[in-house]
Amino acid sequence: MLYLAMLLAAAGGGVCRFLLSNLLAAYWTKPFPLPTLVVNLSGAFLLGLLWAGKDLQQLSQAQWQILALAALGSFTTVSSLSLQTVILWRSRALRQALLYPGISVSGGLLLLLLGSWCGRQLW
Repeated sequence: MLYLAMLLAAAGGGVCRFLLSNLLAAYWTKPFPLPTLVVNLSGAFLLGLLWAGKDLQQLSQAQWQILALAALGSFTTVSSLSLQTVILWRSRALRQALLYPGISVSGGLLLLLLGSWCGRQLW
């Protein structure tokens, strides 16, 4: 049953990523990959919320695995960040190629901590 839940959660996370990315891409036409950045940063915040729930023993190990590993694991991807950074670099958008991963990593770390703090307030 856990494997089925993991499968469904991973599928749901992937579909959510697809929908959010496409929604943002419809309005964002600049070369900077804002849709992926928004997905990764919001995923970091949500992971922080879940981490707080696990840490405070409000989530079981199975719930953590389903939500954090499967759903959010398919929702956020560092591989897209890496690919888009290389694409920016190759297109000679050097400043953006350096800025994008820096914002993604530092923003992700900060939002994970913020999400954890918010989760501790909610849980």
